[in-house]
Amino acid sequence: MSCEPTIDRAKTALSRNNFSRPVQHLLESGLLTKKRSFFDYGCGRGDDIAGLAELGFHASGWDPAYHANRERVPATIVNLGFVLNVIEDPAERSLALRRAWELTEEALIVSVISIWERPKQGLEQFADGHLTQRGTFQRYYEPGELKGYVDELLGVDALPCSPTSVLCFKDADLEQEYLARAEGGGGLAIPPPSHPLRKSRLSQCIESFRSDHPDEWDKLAGIVTDHAAPPPLAVLTAHEE
Repeated sequence: MSCEPTIDRAKTALSRNNFSRPVQHLLESGLLTKKRSFFDYGCGRGDDIAGLAELGFHASGWDPAYHANRERVPATIVNLGFVLNVIEDPAERSLALRRAWELTEEALIVSVISIWERPKQGLEQFADGHLTQRGTFQRYYEPGELKGYVDELLGVDALPCSPTSVLCFKDADLEQEYLARAEGGGGLAIPPPSHPLRKSRLSQCIESFRSDHPDEWDKLAGIVTDHAAPPPLAVLTAHEE
């Protein structure tokens, strides 16, 4: 008798030292301002909301693995970022989208992983997606597939804002404002601010590497002395994997 694989969704949550792509778009486009509230539905470890809060934005979020005790509250702007692609159950996937939409007051951004980002090896077909070597599920979306899915489920006409993201508006004025800005000025209001946790996390990586690997640190220090250039960040963080 075959048994169902154990899927660990928590492993798909990334630790970030910069804002995720959908949050960057919200900031660049001017949709997310300090006058609007932000809710991250499926926020993972919460680096996006921590960074936004540090910069003075009204940001909160919920995640079933990392922040299950937080309330799911309505917000002006809601983000459903890279959630649909890690849920293996189609019914639960649809429910997540509907619940995020219910919390949305003005605009919802939905983002997934593209078929172009699918690895060539290490995947096993499962349901309507794939199992990865890490025991996670990934559903990779074809061009236009996300918009069709969102339109049908929510009864909207979603606006594609990248190959892997769509925007759904409840506020018609905000939608027109977004379209006018995109058509008239390339869609960018201001460059997105740097994530405030980026510098502190890099410092933590360096100090951790220095204390845990003193011999390797001496070698790297020699490289810097000889070539007057620091080693790549990947070298410093590789020991954490």
